[in-house]
Amino acid sequence: IVLLAGVVLGMTGMSAEASPLSFGALMRSVKVYIQQDNWERAHELLLEAIEKKPDDVDANYYLGYYYGLEGDYVQMDEFWAKAMASGKGKNKDIDRNRDVYFRNNFNDGIAAYNEAVELLNDEDAKEDRDELFAEAVDGFKVAMLVKPDDLRSIKPLSNALMVLGEVDEAEKL
Repeated sequence: IVLLAGVVLGMTGMSAEASPLSFGALMRSVKVYIQQDNWERAHELLLEAIEKKPDDVDANYYLGYYYGLEGDYVQMDEFWAKAMASGKGKNKDIDRNRDVYFRNNFNDGIAAYNEAVELLNDEDAKEDRDELFAEAVDGFKVAMLVKPDDLRSIKPLSNALMVLGEVDEAEKL
């Protein structure tokens, strides 16, 4: 059906943006583009779909997934929260993906943190050390955003902030 719609649109000279596709047709097209690993086109159609059905579980899940791939964890979290609020369908997938994003960002934070700690007594490496602590802070902040109930990021994040002179922010943790 999707392929046929594309042929018809192409033959009539209409663009996909001008087509009044139903929500169901949009989501079928989204899934095809995802299978083809064409996330940019899937994203465009998901934005159209979410306008038609803002509370749809699948549309919110896939938009969150897209933003996670793009590194926009705030948007990812917002769309996944909407998908989970419905209480059906994608909660296990979202939890599994959150675990992956948490683990990756936490581990990146720990790696940068440990590398920075090794440079603490080397005044010639202050710039590199601060850069590594800043990387660690970024990783820990994302980990906390993705899984706010997991407290493992707080202590190293606080320590890194203190070394960077951001005492007020560290104390808020």
